Amino acid sequence: MPEQPESYPSPWYEETDDSEIDQGDIFLEIPCIQTPTNPKSYIQGVGEADWLAVKLEMRTGIVVTHSCDIAPNGNPPERDTNHVLFCRIYLENDPENKNYFTKDRWNEIRKGRCETLYALDTCSLETKSFSRAVVDFLEVWTLPIDVALSLAKNQSHIRLKNPYKEHFSQAFAKCLMRVDRPVAPVRK
Repeated sequence: MPEQPESYPSPWYEETDDSEIDQGDIFLEIPCIQTPTNPKSYIQGVGEADWLAVKLEMRTGIVVTHSCDIAPNGNPPERDTNHVLFCRIYLENDPENKNYFTKDRWNEIRKGRCETLYALDTCSLETKSFSRAVVDFLEVWTLPIDVALSLAKNQSHIRLKNPYKEHFSQAFAKCLMRVDRPVAPVRK
């Protein structure tokens, strides 16, 4: 893909200082609480003293909660949700993510043949940028809405523009509504 001139506006993205958040907003650093994969390694103590050892990890993520659920409405203004759902984004320039960006794998993701993954084009805004990226619809986490709004208020972030936001939203919905047969049909 040829490099875009720096002055060329991105058809996919815009940078925003908006203190509100929308579906399709991308944060290059957002907190995610990680639990160990071995349950025996993180439950400690007895009875009410049980506790869970967790790790706070900063990730790149995209908002998948519907904008209408996040936006304040009514008088006094209230929100329809207390949490914001994020999906993880894997960036091409991170060597640990190289499996997503082999030529064959990238083409399969880009063409929509991997229903749990979504391809994002290169972003080259004035102060925010990343190379190609992959959204993993199966790697999700939530943050309390007040935390997410505070992050939006204190840092500019990237907003996916229309019609790319709608396409992304539909791809996420298709991933969630996948249905598989419990048993293959019998052939006669």
